[in-house]
Amino acid sequence: MRLIFLVKVLYYTRTLGALENLARGKPVWEDRPWKGKENWGAEKAVDGRYTDRSAAGGQCVINEPFAKTATWRVDLGGVVSISHIDIYNRTDNYPRPSSFLSRMAGFFLYVSNTTFKEDRHLCFHEIQTVKSPLSEDQRINCSATGRYVIYYNERSPDVTYPSYYSPYAYYELFELEVYGCRNIKCGESRNITCPSNCHEGRCDVSTGYCLACVPGFYGSNCTMQCPTMCKDNRCDITTGHCVDCLSGYKGLTCSQVCGTQTYGANCSMSCGNCSNGETCHHVNGTCLHGCNEGFTGDKCKTECQPGFYGRNCMYNCSENCNVASKCNRFTGVCDGGCKAGWTGIKCDRICSAQTYGTNCSMSCGNCSNGETCHHVNGTCLRGCNEGFTGDKCKTECQPGFYGRNCMFQCSQSCNVASSCNRFTGVCDRGCRAGWTGIKCDGFCSTQTYGANCSMSCGNCSNGETCHHVNGTCPHGCIEGFEGDKCKTECQPGFYGRSCLYQCSENCNVASNCNRFTGWCDGGCKSGWTGMKCDRLCIAQMYGAMCSQSCGNCSKGETCHHVNGTCLNGCNEGFTGDMCKTECQPGFYGRNCMFQCSKNCNVASSCNRFTGVCDGGCRAGWTGIKCDRFCSTQTYGANCSMSCGNCSNGETCHHVNGTCLHGCIEGFEGDKCKTG
Repeated sequence: MRLIFLVKVLYYTRTLGALENLARGKPVWEDRPWKGKENWGAEKAVDGRYTDRSAAGGQCVINEPFAKTATWRVDLGGVVSISHIDIYNRTDNYPRPSSFLSRMAGFFLYVSNTTFKEDRHLCFHEIQTVKSPLSEDQRINCSATGRYVIYYNERSPDVTYPSYYSPYAYYELFELEVYGCRNIKCGESRNITCPSNCHEGRCDVSTGYCLACVPGFYGSNCTMQCPTMCKDNRCDITTGHCVDCLSGYKGLTCSQVCGTQTYGANCSMSCGNCSNGETCHHVNGTCLHGCNEGFTGDKCKTECQPGFYGRNCMYNCSENCNVASKCNRFTGVCDGGCKAGWTGIKCDRICSAQTYGTNCSMSCGNCSNGETCHHVNGTCLRGCNEGFTGDKCKTECQPGFYGRNCMFQCSQSCNVASSCNRFTGVCDRGCRAGWTGIKCDGFCSTQTYGANCSMSCGNCSNGETCHHVNGTCPHGCIEGFEGDKCKTECQPGFYGRSCLYQCSENCNVASNCNRFTGWCDGGCKSGWTGMKCDRLCIAQMYGAMCSQSCGNCSKGETCHHVNGTCLNGCNEGFTGDMCKTECQPGFYGRNCMFQCSKNCNVASSCNRFTGVCDGGCRAGWTGIKCDRFCSTQTYGANCSMSCGNCSNGETCHHVNGTCLHGCIEGFEGDKCKTG
């Protein structure tokens, strides 16, 4: 064992042959000095002493407690070439690993040309996800040039740290040694050719091994490539472990993506509230499927603005929230309840049926058809049910009104004036005389009238019903009845509708007839006919029952209907007041008023109708009545003889043919026939 230790010491001493601790005794600075504990000042970390690793030993710097960030740095006096940095942390001389490892966990080590770590080269940052904590003594290979070495630790509230991390940030350094050269290229003085990938051509003056590699390589000759996910392509020159990982990766070789609900540099950031508890993108922390309820933004870390809720804060709080548009950002439940007329945890539903108002605590009135009222103010949009009125339909109808909205008046025909049931309009205590129906709005039915429609109508005209109240017949009575109610039979001598007509005077029993039809009792007087004896006998008939035939009245006229006399005389051949007596011999014509011609061959004997002579005419006469002389130049019986040669062409005497004024020249004789 002793031999091995001596070899290690000799090798280490030889390796450092051209390197020196550039930090010892140099100016230092800290941002969290512990006031009153000046024995733990910043300079203790570069005084070269770390034999007593306890706080009481006075060889370390310790910052004030309860810090969330802690920074210590050393000024190397100028820009130098750094090979590696050795750190010795507090142990309080306890067996290792000690509990103080939790305080150094997660620290950053920077090399910078300014006092700002932001202008830095990151030499080391403990990867949070390593399962075993680091040791109290560390050699950190850091091939870099710079003036300041900065030690920084933090406990950010936005980061979920491994369980072994302390809750607060510390720097508890017993010694921090920076090994390198004051020349930019160590080993130039010995003419050593360094491997090509040595950072800035620098290598160990004894071994020729690279003191640091160019980014992307590691190993003693810097021939092996760093893992692809190392930040800035930098890894430990010996192990190849990444100095730091690209954002979103972890592990010694940065080959693992950040674990569940972590992302970013060193997987030190906690994911936001991604949808359905999904983890965020391991690099940038964005939520690939949006946010859980109550959060928005690409990382889902921003709480919903007032007035919004739900996943991605994509929903507006209900306008019906009592506190305008203010609700629980997760659930949308309204703060302070709902406005009047609305219900539900999100105030997105109107009041249930038959309720309205604040908290939907009011009951609707009696809205039409059982409809619910307006959810806010309780008004009935389509009016009221029977028996109620008002905009909310809670007011009962005033006396005298009924039905929907109390819009109908009780019937004036109610027995108690305008008093009826407010729901149905049914009259209280029945109807007035002449009215019927539950609302007393109908006349008595056909052929009834009066109180309770209990009276029967009389015999009104054409079968009409009577007046529903008093029973009068508006258009009079049927045949055989009279009076305003048409219940009185006609008096003797009268008949027909309302007994308006008198029986005929031509009835055989004077003025005695049927009261319905007017037909005469016992038939008609002589010369009259018809059921009512109101017509004369038909033509050519007369007398009792018009049973006798008329005589031969002039021009075929009918005779008098009672006594059979011919008012304008008789036809040819007849005489007498009834024109039933034939003409006496020697007479003819109407009323036998003409005598037969004396020129008849049979004296005064002619046809009684025409006056034509019986047996023809006497000599010298002609015509059917023998009342004309023979025509010119004839004479004698039947005018069959021709006249002689009478003077001046005169005709001869119509009986004997003599020429009354003599003969013409050449003839002679009484008839002028002798030459």
